[in-house]
Amino acid sequence: MARYGGEEFVAVLPECTKTEARVVAERIRSELAAALDHPTVPAFTVTIGLLDGNPGDTLADVVASADAIMLSAKSLGRDRVLATGDLDGA
Repeated sequence: MARYGGEEFVAVLPECTKTEARVVAERIRSELAAALDHPTVPAFTVTIGLLDGNPGDTLADVVASADAIMLSAKSLGRDRVLATGDLDGA
């Protein structure tokens, strides 16, 4: 897990299926949302883009693709997890 820009973070989950990664991402999102119950925490949303990496992909390519997925999730209303393939056929 690393900070990647002002309000963006990158997490790499090696040897993790997309289904497993979605569970992790949803858990992160819900745990961070629980922090909103504290009166001193300002409002925020957590939007996550998930991507299946492939052998030979560069870090720059993976991050750019995941960022594009995250931006798609934000355009759908934020505060969600969106993965490659979720919008196929939509």
